Amino acid sequence: MTELSRRQLFRTAAGAGAGAGMLTLGLPIDVFAANAPQHLVVQSGALNSLDPAHQISAGDEGRVAILISNALLRYAAGENFALQPDLATGFEVSDGGKTYTFKLRQDVQWHRGYGKFTAKDVKFSIERILNPETKSRNAGQFKDVAGVEVVDDYTVRFRLKEPSAVFPHAVATFRGGFLMSEAAAKAQGEEFSKTVIGTGPFMVEKAVLDQEIVLKRNDAFFGPKPKLEQITFKVIREGGTATLAFDRGQLDLIDINDREATDRYAKSNKSRLMISNVTTGLYLLTFNLSKAPFDKKEVRQAFQHAINKKAIVDAVYAQRGRVVDTVMPPGVEGYTQVKSYDYNPEKAKKLLADAGVKDLKCTLTVPTTYQREAVMIQAQLKQVGITLEIKLIDRPTWFRSLGQSDHDIIWNAHFRAPAADAFLFPSYHSSNHPPKGTNCAFYAGADDLIDKARVTFDDKERAAIYAEALKRIAEDSPAIPLTLELNTYVVQNYVKNLSTYRVPENAPALEMASIEK
Repeated sequence: MTELSRRQLFRTAAGAGAGAGMLTLGLPIDVFAANAPQHLVVQSGALNSLDPAHQISAGDEGRVAILISNALLRYAAGENFALQPDLATGFEVSDGGKTYTFKLRQDVQWHRGYGKFTAKDVKFSIERILNPETKSRNAGQFKDVAGVEVVDDYTVRFRLKEPSAVFPHAVATFRGGFLMSEAAAKAQGEEFSKTVIGTGPFMVEKAVLDQEIVLKRNDAFFGPKPKLEQITFKVIREGGTATLAFDRGQLDLIDINDREATDRYAKSNKSRLMISNVTTGLYLLTFNLSKAPFDKKEVRQAFQHAINKKAIVDAVYAQRGRVVDTVMPPGVEGYTQVKSYDYNPEKAKKLLADAGVKDLKCTLTVPTTYQREAVMIQAQLKQVGITLEIKLIDRPTWFRSLGQSDHDIIWNAHFRAPAADAFLFPSYHSSNHPPKGTNCAFYAGADDLIDKARVTFDDKERAAIYAEALKRIAEDSPAIPLTLELNTYVVQNYVKNLSTYRVPENAPALEMASIEK
């Protein structure tokens, strides 16, 4: 069995009988150890890998990775996304921004007796990801690295191909930034991706990626010691199944993504609804500027005026969403207010007419998950004379499509590290036009600003450049930002110390939580 469906849940419930006591969803009670002291049970989606070389999700995989692994730097929890020391104690920049030298902590042990963390592990981790034989989808995170040198056991030096002011984000707590034990990776072979050896506050006890991940407290952790003894991430994709298990006390923390569930739990006094006040995720519609008539700015701006973002957010997202006008979320370096396009169908019609576009027919490629939003957009565009066909695809096909050129308009989701370059360079720089990258807008109008920011080491000057880039992109409209994704969770009242959200996983920080019944 890989994961629980709602049908399986009810079938199990029907067969349990009145005298069976609390339902266990067909699983042993200890799997849902919500009643056990300091055991937290959390809903999760299926994970692709725990190996930093192959992680693809800052959400489900990131929530586990941050507990078992560390990076040289990490993002501060809360509303400030500043980089902080993690396994590094600090770094120096030299050679005009082409050399970064990191000093490392000397009190860090790898899990399960794999020895002390040293500079050799840093060199191994980065080179392994860059090695073509690894086939890491996160190799681009270190594309600027020319070489990694071990200066001594606790000093490591990165030599870059060209100056970079944004390189520190590459070695932070995001996907490939999590570091690996050379000794463990070589000893475990292919098993390393399932039972990663890290340095974090928890270590992997069990990992069946499409069923559950069980983490055990690491009493040798170099930082603050967790109160929780164990955290179990239980794979339950179907929202109805998760909420039923939560209501029965079999899950301690679940994420919810529909308005009805959000409204219901907001009124409950048996649990707490947690809506993040920080996020590095947003949804957009991205035009293909290589296709007519989307090569005309007036047409793209017409779409901006034809779509009622607030109506979509109110109907679908409610408290979980917030209308956004920029292609980057608030809190990220350089964020600024940009040109806002009011909902104005008449203005949209005029822009289309001025562009010589009449009776436009086009297709929106969208994952099935976002069908409701697509239908609303279809109806809104119809009011200005645009016939929108909806092409529904599954998520794997969608991920591939973001690096291709077949679409007219495509539903896009940017969930990135909290760095301006992470949002702008992959999606709006011409060097990342498909098939080389995921600039599926085929936009090239801000290359000069993005390039300039990457080599500007003064923080204020760099932020100002990013702000200018955001304003230019808003004017050119290669994409229509729709809404921020404010991740929403429900937690049992007996779970305490779970109020601070952290990016880029956009989830509550679990390591200092406790259970008080």
